[in-house]
Amino acid sequence: MAACQPSADAPTDVLPIPDDNPPAEAIVPSARCATELGRFGGLQWQARTQGLSGPGPNVWNACNAWFETDGLHLRIDRIGGVWTSAEVFTTGVVGYGRIEMELSSPVHAPDPNVVLGLFTYPGGGLDGLHEIDIELAHFGVTAANATNLNYVVYSGSGPKGTLGRCALRWDSPVTASVHRFLWSAAAVSFQSFDVTAIASNIVPYRAWTFVPSGAFTISSGRWPLHLNLWLYGGKAPANAQPVEIVIRRVTYSTTTTATTTPSTTCR
Repeated sequence: MAACQPSADAPTDVLPIPDDNPPAEAIVPSARCATELGRFGGLQWQARTQGLSGPGPNVWNACNAWFETDGLHLRIDRIGGVWTSAEVFTTGVVGYGRIEMELSSPVHAPDPNVVLGLFTYPGGGLDGLHEIDIELAHFGVTAANATNLNYVVYSGSGPKGTLGRCALRWDSPVTASVHRFLWSAAAVSFQSFDVTAIASNIVPYRAWTFVPSGAFTISSGRWPLHLNLWLYGGKAPANAQPVEIVIRRVTYSTTTTATTTPSTTCR
């Protein structure tokens, strides 16, 4: 398991990306409350519609996820007297490569009960395996210095629930940011940027590379990609107000170049 240790040093394990800053493709707006949302980031997406269920548990409503020309909108809202959450997932699968989202909403001070996630998820009874997550959340903690940027890698083999985790402070008050992971058989490298014009020499604001050890294996499978906005513990937002996040683009590329020695230091 990789150690997660804070460090003031700039990351030295930045993996160069040959196809930086792909443009956001033209988005066809979807109808509110539609289950089939359409194409985004070269992938086809659906909205989750499900009664009270995990994580949380939450009630998942398709009316809380839709496309506009500026990107994917995810919303937590009170509908019919019940707080409801949003999740979307791809009908196809992703594997080794770079998976990235660009946000058009500030996330440096999230509601303590709100979680924004980008992750792979196998489903089919494989909970606790194969998942790779970026989650922006306090997970209910209200302390001023609480961590709110979480990188997680679940093992590709048993036992279920074996994981590597790094929790950091994302305190940059920028409106737009980019969060990505570079997934290979050898490592998963997470990078979060407080700029959107990213060249290969730009140092991430936060980064961590997970290198497995022992029996831990990084998933070699291909799984649907998910994005969600939900309530930790199923609790209402602390201010009892709806929450909306805009994701300007999602990018999946099968190409990465790992030319440097990865580090397991959590920065």
